Amino acid sequence: MIRSLVQMDPPDHPRYRALVQPWFKPSNIKVLEQRLTIITKSILDQMMDAGQQRTIDFVSDVAVYPPLKLICELLGVPPADEWRILKLTNELFAGDDPEMKRMADDPLSIFDTVKDIYEYFSDLTDARRKVPTEDLASYIANGRIDNEFLPYKELISYYTIIASAGHDTTRNAITGGLHGLLTHPHQLARFKEIVEDDDAVKLAIEEMIRWSTPVAQFARTATRDCQLRGQHIKKGDTLGLMYAAANFDEEVFDSPHEFNIERKPNRHLSFGTGPHQCLGLLLARLEMRIFFRQFIPRIKSIELLEEPERLQASFVHGLKHLPIRYQLIP
Repeated sequence: MIRSLVQMDPPDHPRYRALVQPWFKPSNIKVLEQRLTIITKSILDQMMDAGQQRTIDFVSDVAVYPPLKLICELLGVPPADEWRILKLTNELFAGDDPEMKRMADDPLSIFDTVKDIYEYFSDLTDARRKVPTEDLASYIANGRIDNEFLPYKELISYYTIIASAGHDTTRNAITGGLHGLLTHPHQLARFKEIVEDDDAVKLAIEEMIRWSTPVAQFARTATRDCQLRGQHIKKGDTLGLMYAAANFDEEVFDSPHEFNIERKPNRHLSFGTGPHQCLGLLLARLEMRIFFRQFIPRIKSIELLEEPERLQASFVHGLKHLPIRYQLIP
């Protein structure tokens, strides 16, 4: 149903990736910093509630919004439709979870989800081809391979992977990062001490990304026979790449099951590696740095109220509920 960059190999993969690569260059990501700062401040101001103590679900009330609002703006999705993008991508990536599935007792409801995705982005494509703008949607709608518009399936899949991966993974990393801090209070205290140090904050964000590992696994096909640690792999074999296991590998990380925001080096694989490395990794890191640099200094008190609930998902995974009690500094 979906054929995006994730499902492509050369020669298609590099050509399709090049269509939007300019959008994700460091210089362009830097331009988005001001907008991200404004979005995050607005969300935290709403959280503050005149400095009163409040109880919320951090996932649905806070973490979902910074990446969702930004990616919708980039794709030209109006604010009134943000809920629709959130609903559709939740159904697509966490369709095994009864809470996220369109119809809990109907395994085929995913087809209705994909149908709605196709219809929504078909209308958006028509609008951007009639009146091109500078948003990312126009790059996709008007992109060409061999002087032809993208085939319909690949076109809609392009929107889908950016809309979903552009917010789902970052939301899960933000949530997992806060959970790491709440369950390791000494690390939260240390974050407050180093929050004005850009390099230290960057290290902290990398540990949050390693700790949460939003993308659990991929599958790839061996292109030739080889031996790996005594295991014979045949050409054509399907291999599971388990990123969560790699990020806690004791041969790579000292004390991998410790949450340490000052871990260095931190050679995690949360963004993948090689030609399929995450296209939006710079944007994800920026979103997280801006969020926690604003959020951490404003915390007067914060506590985890109960054990969080994890999504029932095997691909993009994370926490779906994180109940907290907090009070922010005005």
